[in-house]
Amino acid sequence: MLATLTAFAFLSVFSCGETKKESAAKPWQMGEKVPLGPFTYSVIESEWKTELMGAKGRLDPKQRFLVLKLTVQNSAAERKALSFLHIRNDKGEEFPEVQDLEGVPGWMGILREIPPAGTDMGTLVFDAPLGHYRLVLNDGGQAGEERTSLVDLPLQMLPGQEETGPGGRPIITGR
Repeated sequence: MLATLTAFAFLSVFSCGETKKESAAKPWQMGEKVPLGPFTYSVIESEWKTELMGAKGRLDPKQRFLVLKLTVQNSAAERKALSFLHIRNDKGEEFPEVQDLEGVPGWMGILREIPPAGTDMGTLVFDAPLGHYRLVLNDGGQAGEERTSLVDLPLQMLPGQEETGPGGRPIITGR
């Protein structure tokens, strides 16, 4: 009986936290607050673009740009650096953030330190084929020891962004 109670208490302590483990939990949805270590992430919107304008002029992707707008809050008592993130498609392929976007409005930049109890808002950009992805968030821990969570990024197209096939028919329809 004591062993059963001990096991139950152990499982309760480790299963009641709000952080979802990537390997076992369903992904978070856009708009939800995702607590992960000292950070609380919230992906506000996603948009596919065929080009961006920056300090160096027009930037063209190899595939398409997936632009994510998000907020990140630091609940720690010290400044915390936000590391670069990546997206993962349904095949398990990963695409890192584009890191050379100087002058792109709203871009979070390369050096991303968030002050204690501070919040940063901006955009992250990924160069990837059009499709369904999950944003892989991390807690900023040591490499190889990071905890991660996923945010589902459903494929949403704005009117006029659809891929077209023969005869001009949309291959991918709107929301």
